[in-house]
Amino acid sequence: MLTTRGGQAARKALFSHLRLHGQAIFRRHASSVVVSDEVREAVASKQPVVALESTIYTHGLPYPENLALASHLSATVRKNGAIAATCAVIDGVARVGLEEQDLRRLIETKGARKVSRRDLAYVTSKRGAGQGLNGGTTISGTMILAHIAGIHVCICSV
Repeated sequence: MLTTRGGQAARKALFSHLRLHGQAIFRRHASSVVVSDEVREAVASKQPVVALESTIYTHGLPYPENLALASHLSATVRKNGAIAATCAVIDGVARVGLEEQDLRRLIETKGARKVSRRDLAYVTSKRGAGQGLNGGTTISGTMILAHIAGIHVCICSV
């Protein structure tokens, strides 16, 4: 429980400041996230979009089971009327909505990173150093990228 002098009003002011500050950070870094055309158009037209985390593919299952699961999850989302937006980092670029070749490349990458919220800045910063890293996003990493893309629903694989 957060306790501050001034009681509830002070807590509200603090949380309001944190919420606004967090949104400013997301807007500032949104230009470094590539959102696929399909996902961008779906979000703009208020169609349902579901963000999918990708560490289950890079760290949870071996090849080719991970590719089969990726196809199954994406097909299930589409069958239920939504757009599937798999989140990952490819060549040091955070992406929301992977093309088939990007997904294959991610899955086949040996030593792919496990990219959580705290790792996004590090992994994407390596792009400029010529070390374009690939990585699957954890739930927290996916939530950040989904928020930047305007997606409000995330699915995590268990």
